[in-house]
Amino acid sequence: MSSNDIKHVQTELTEDEYERFWKFASEHGLSLKEVGHEALIE
Repeated sequence: MSSNDIKHVQTELTEDEYERFWKFASEHGLSLKEVGHEALIE
């Protein structure tokens, strides 16, 4: 995969959504990027 194949996505979260997102990532030893990527794929 070349860098031209990668697209970036940005979104907005409420404070509560961000806290839940961060907690999930932390509990699973993942980065926010990894969790967001997996969520989008699913």
